[in-house]
Amino acid sequence: MALINAQTRTMWATSFLILCSGSPTGALGSEVGPADVFVDTRPWQEDNGKTLVLRDLLGQDLVAVTMAYANCERTCPMTFRLLRDFESRLSIAHRRLTVAVVSLDPLRDTEAKLKGAAAAATGHDQSWLFLRGTSDQTKAVAASLGVDPFMLDDHLVHKLKIWIYDGKGHELGSFDWQHRDFDEFIGKLKPKD
Repeated sequence: MALINAQTRTMWATSFLILCSGSPTGALGSEVGPADVFVDTRPWQEDNGKTLVLRDLLGQDLVAVTMAYANCERTCPMTFRLLRDFESRLSIAHRRLTVAVVSLDPLRDTEAKLKGAAAAATGHDQSWLFLRGTSDQTKAVAASLGVDPFMLDDHLVHKLKIWIYDGKGHELGSFDWQHRDFDEFIGKLKPKD
């Protein structure tokens, strides 16, 4: 069992308290929300060693953003199964999904671990990006997406949350444990331009 250092526990405990306060705020004091993931211009490291800024994903047909970590045994595998199911249903509707999986554990999710998680989750699908940022970036995305992570023993507990955006970064909706009606969501999508 890997040990979590005090700094990591403090970071997640602080994030959890901020998220539980009911009004997380961004750098300018405004409330943060799901669309804020595209505002930050700091680069993220991909599982292939390259870097990208989340706003680089704009221009794609549809973009899914979620959070996970390499050693997760519960929520993350379910998230990946749901995303693959959603992706296959979208392809029937002639829509293309780009998936950004942001690491919840940037201290332990090395490039090699992310590469292994990516291969296990997707079989090397190039439309799935596994990203690792700084602790500050991770906390900001977790707050924006409402993932609410916290440490419980050696397990990082978090919500299953998948946000879907159009190519302009407009939030189209989200999926979680209670809301997973992909067909209804797809039926409401506007035709591609």
